[in-house]
Amino acid sequence: MPNDVTTDLLEMQSLLRRFDDETIGIRDAAQLDRIGACAASANRHLGDTDLDRSVAMCLLAATQATDEAREAAANHARRPILRPIAQLQFDAHIDAATGAIAVALADLGDDAPARG
Repeated sequence: MPNDVTTDLLEMQSLLRRFDDETIGIRDAAQLDRIGACAASANRHLGDTDLDRSVAMCLLAATQATDEAREAAANHARRPILRPIAQLQFDAHIDAATGAIAVALADLGDDAPARG
């Protein structure tokens, strides 16, 4: 059974995958607020081990990338002339967040026996 941190990370990963596979798109960027909520929840469950610090850094990277994705989405909405660039930026930030969450999940997977 996954622990609370893993559950939060899996929820984040699921949401980011919906953007990746274009189930939802740049106009749905408000859904990225859930990433911040999941990251805050996961951080509350982290301790002070090297693994926990590594996961926290991944969470920070993911939340920063989603913040930047939200900014790109706002530019997409405000400035029609910049939409192609904003879309590329949005996609790149979603990819960065997805990668950070994948690293955190891999780190936790490597430590699964120790976490129980």
